[in-house]
Amino acid sequence: MKQNEKLSHNYLLEILEYFPDTGIFVWKVNRGKHGNSGKEAGCKSSSTGRHSIRINKILYLRSRLAWFYVHGIWPENEIDHRNRNRNDDRIENLREATHQENMWNRTRIRKNKKLPKCITICGNRFRVALKHENKLTHLGTFTNLEEAIECRNSFEKIHRKFLYDKI
Repeated sequence: MKQNEKLSHNYLLEILEYFPDTGIFVWKVNRGKHGNSGKEAGCKSSSTGRHSIRINKILYLRSRLAWFYVHGIWPENEIDHRNRNRNDDRIENLREATHQENMWNRTRIRKNKKLPKCITICGNRFRVALKHENKLTHLGTFTNLEEAIECRNSFEKIHRKFLYDKI
């Protein structure tokens, strides 16, 4: 039995109240010293920066609980935060995503912060290369940065429509 199958939607509605405008859950019932009625549920992990809520000794990510609370079904894939803020669990900021789509929306730390993502310098030219369908795709080299950016953007608009689904 999966972790998600242990929690029913009706039970979740009985014990927690979700506020879609803020993304916060509040306990409806007393749950001992850590979960008093009216108190915000869960805590933020210092290592991952994500909020989680413990229900019947099982830890759930707050974003997945929000999805389940609103839609009544568990997400089949990952939950992506459109604005890249993992603390923002408002339902309008959440969307279901494959792992690959979720990785497209992440913020990367680049060696050369002066250049846009997926663009590197190769000699005196700008090289555009990115991962697509688990393969490194080389889109070309360009003499000026604007052409390289345009090439990358046109590729992403065609193949990565998920990136442009912002709130």
